[in-house]
Amino acid sequence: MNAFHAQIGKINEVNDAASVLGDAVRKSVTPMLRAIGFQPNAKISFDTTARDEMIVLYGPEGSAIEPLAPSVDIAAAGANIDRLLLELERDLPELALHRLREGGNLTAPGVRAAYADAIGRYRSAMSVYDDGLIRAQKMALSIGGFRGYDGFKGITLDSYARGELEHFIRERAVVDDVLSRQERIAALQALPLEPPKARLILQELGYSAQQIDDVVAELTLFAQPAAGFGDIDNLLNEIGVGTETE
Repeated sequence: MNAFHAQIGKINEVNDAASVLGDAVRKSVTPMLRAIGFQPNAKISFDTTARDEMIVLYGPEGSAIEPLAPSVDIAAAGANIDRLLLELERDLPELALHRLREGGNLTAPGVRAAYADAIGRYRSAMSVYDDGLIRAQKMALSIGGFRGYDGFKGITLDSYARGELEHFIRERAVVDDVLSRQERIAALQALPLEPPKARLILQELGYSAQQIDDVVAELTLFAQPAAGFGDIDNLLNEIGVGTETE
């Protein structure tokens, strides 16, 4: 069963309503015509007025040609389709995720809170697909070991039964919680001079341990007072400026 098997009936209903509406619009634009007062083999002459490009038909007195347009309320039919689509979105909340583009600059926590039901369905689908992929990988490992392919040494047809091929696929985020390039630059520009705080922020930004150590070392060196100056008062005294002077 696929992810929307329970809603296939509603999906078919939407498709049918859209098809009926499309046919009604087409018949309204190019309707079937009914000729009144004409003999079956009568010849109908016409003239074209160049100014407005209207075609004028000439026939016997009392004759007429009228369109047979369907009596369909196109506006109401369109509203009915919209209602059916909204009902499908309630049943399949993942269909509403495209509306994220309409919400402006949303934060990842806000998106996760507002679309928790849709995200849950995505995670459920991931687990089903991952399970099938893991089974296929186990089969591939068994075949590779049985045929003696390079890189499959030590794997036999008994490896599966012994549980040696067990593995899992790590859960992936449905809504990425990542910073843009500009946001990362702004975070670095606002980095505090205190090395412990800076280390925590750099870790949260995902920098490598070596990069963090290099930055913290620079901050530690920068934060050390200059030789001979214990505090700001000593610094001012050394350069001949009293603390009470401007």
